[in-house]
Amino acid sequence: MVQFENGSPAPQKPEGGHKPSKPYKIKIDGKMFEVQGQFITGREILMLAQKSPVTDYEVGFKEHGHDVRIIGLDERVDLEKPGVEKFVTIPTGHTDGEEGPNGPFPFMLTGEDNVYAEKLAGKLERVIDGTNHWILIHDFAVPNGYNIGSVTAAIMLPPGYPSCGPDMVYFYPALSLSSGKKIHAAEATMTIQGKTYQRWSRHFTPKEPWRPEVDSLETYSLMIHSWLEKELTR
Repeated sequence: MVQFENGSPAPQKPEGGHKPSKPYKIKIDGKMFEVQGQFITGREILMLAQKSPVTDYEVGFKEHGHDVRIIGLDERVDLEKPGVEKFVTIPTGHTDGEEGPNGPFPFMLTGEDNVYAEKLAGKLERVIDGTNHWILIHDFAVPNGYNIGSVTAAIMLPPGYPSCGPDMVYFYPALSLSSGKKIHAAEATMTIQGKTYQRWSRHFTPKEPWRPEVDSLETYSLMIHSWLEKELTR
């Protein structure tokens, strides 16, 4: 039985004299929840977080000392394992579009983003090009089904980041599908340091906005991976 920390009815006394399940506290998108039972699935986490439909989301799992990884809807996470407590929901239904932010702004990274940059030492580069501030992630893995196995992924940091989130992603060299199908909303380009990047127009929505207290460059990178996977099946 799954229950919220702040208001669920008390569990009934178990039949047969068995001891009640041990409660575990976990954090989802920065909020604390209490659950009963040693194991929890990605689907149950999304239901706790009131994300519907669950098929429009993924769950990122942050284990102490390790990078965030995506868990499946029916994958079971053992809450008895030390350091298992932090989860983040990743929307996969961002809309396609054509507009993006521009303007001068101070180039800053939050503490969490600095930690991520250190993990990607040698691969993550900070670039100022004109008035735009960019994060370039080199050797960014591309799933099978594209013309190339890795690219440089460029993320433009908007004014006010991290209070407001990035918009879109830019790839160098340009990607194409091995199937020959057209990639949605990827016709435009952007020149960064003299190289022509392919722009994938993907945006946050009022329903699924950027979450300053939850999202980061690391979660945004996971979203980019989900866009690449989604495009293979459209």
